[in-house]
Amino acid sequence: MSADCSRCDAVCCRLTVVLQPHERIPAHYTTHTEAGLHVMARDEEGWCVALDSARMCCSIYESRPE
Repeated sequence: MSADCSRCDAVCCRLTVVLQPHERIPAHYTTHTEAGLHVMARDEEGWCVALDSARMCCSIYESRPE
């Protein structure tokens, strides 16, 4: 993925996003850290797996974590 971060104001694609129990994110977008936190998963390059690299936006925007 060749991200152009200059086109985006968000930083969530690079942050560790900790999920809350009430958030219903599909399991294939999530993982657990060694510390046991339920978080958004990252791809092999460190980007959030919900990042739509073709459109450079969140693919689950309407149901994204708080």
